[in-house]
Amino acid sequence: SSSSSSSRPGEQSQTPSSSDAMLAPLRAVERRARQEIAAHLAPERARVLDLGGLYVVGTERHESRRIDRQLRGRSGRQGDPGASRFFVSVEDRLYKLFGGDALKSLMSTFRIGEDLPVESKRVTDALTKVQTKVETQNFELRSAVLRFDDVLADHRRRIYGARRKLLLADRAASETVLSEWIDFAEGKILASVDRDLGASQDAPPD
Repeated sequence: SSSSSSSRPGEQSQTPSSSDAMLAPLRAVERRARQEIAAHLAPERARVLDLGGLYVVGTERHESRRIDRQLRGRSGRQGDPGASRFFVSVEDRLYKLFGGDALKSLMSTFRIGEDLPVESKRVTDALTKVQTKVETQNFELRSAVLRFDDVLADHRRRIYGARRKLLLADRAASETVLSEWIDFAEGKILASVDRDLGASQDAPPD
């Protein structure tokens, strides 16, 4: 009697594809490279861990809280020891433009000296609010630039479409289009001149 093997419904075949066979040597090289790099960095990693891990020092707060969080995230990654500390001043550009006076009065209220770490939650919350305000302003600026870019893109699309239509048209049609463009430009120029003349006549004399 002959026996035959059949796969169950929904069960994928275990036969490796040709692409897997081609990738197998590359994966082996990658594994060896990872092992060699790990072995090379192991002594240095051990020294860093003995010293307490990576200590990230920030000289100011960034306009984006995301950047600060990324810097903090460099220390203590994947369970390793580490710490971070940011040194800020109310004289920093970020805080002088957005609420530096309020921060000064707040720090004076708590009598925080320049050489003491700011541990008050109210002060750190005030710093975070400044960053939030800047992030909102930057987002609005980017949105405005995007709207302007959409207008320019629409202009380019219309101008290139009209130019292509003019280049592909026959002589009679192209002359008609040029005549329409000239009439349109003359009308706009005359309207602008009339508007400016009317405004100058209505203006009081110096």
